[in-house]
Amino acid sequence: MNFTQTQIRGFKSALKDKTLVPYHKRIQVVYFRSQKMTYKTIPESIGFSHDTIWRLVKKYEHEDLSSLIQDTRGGCHCSYLIYEEEKSFLQ
Repeated sequence: MNFTQTQIRGFKSALKDKTLVPYHKRIQVVYFRSQKMTYKTIPESIGFSHDTIWRLVKKYEHEDLSSLIQDTRGGCHCSYLIYEEEKSFLQ
């Protein structure tokens, strides 16, 4: 993928934005890729696996920078029932 100067400036400003600190490494991955770093050298400096780096770059290609700054962690999406709800559910 060829990156435009506008995209590269967007990466640089996002890296300076203090509200995006939790996503700094994700943005860095795509920025390094825009600087023609190979998929082999980026893991040495970031610490992500080759697959994670490839996935982040593809995610950016299909969507935008906003896709990198979302919390996409899994977890328990269901809520636990209180005692009365569980009792009525089991009956």
